[in-house]
Amino acid sequence: MNTSTGKPADPAADKWLRELADLLRQRHGITRDRAAELTREAGRHLAESGGTPEEEFGPAPLYALRLADEEKGTREPWWMRREVQALVMGVIGASWLVGAIAAGVWWQIAMTAFIVVWCAGELGAYALRRRREARAG
Repeated sequence: MNTSTGKPADPAADKWLRELADLLRQRHGITRDRAAELTREAGRHLAESGGTPEEEFGPAPLYALRLADEEKGTREPWWMRREVQALVMGVIGASWLVGAIAAGVWWQIAMTAFIVVWCAGELGAYALRRRREARAG
């Protein structure tokens, strides 16, 4: 065991811990400092238990996912958020609706109107959720 870092001297464990840190930062968007802190905690636990990372925590990708889920303030990328997708689809749908109205094709008007209404509903539901959270929190 490396007493200065609290990490085990096992090369396989070192590789697992490096993979964990990389996954936390790159895949799950956790800050470098917080990922380093979580990795140090895992390293200390491994040093104290004497077990292997797989025995103690399981595969690194699954453990990183579990840690990321537990982290407060970890957010998905902005382009993956449902309200952003609804807004983009609403804007695209509205432009299609204008084109369909200009062309006078009834089925295109109905289809694009449905898309615009659905997106407006999604955005309205998002606004209501945010309002409730603001009142509760």
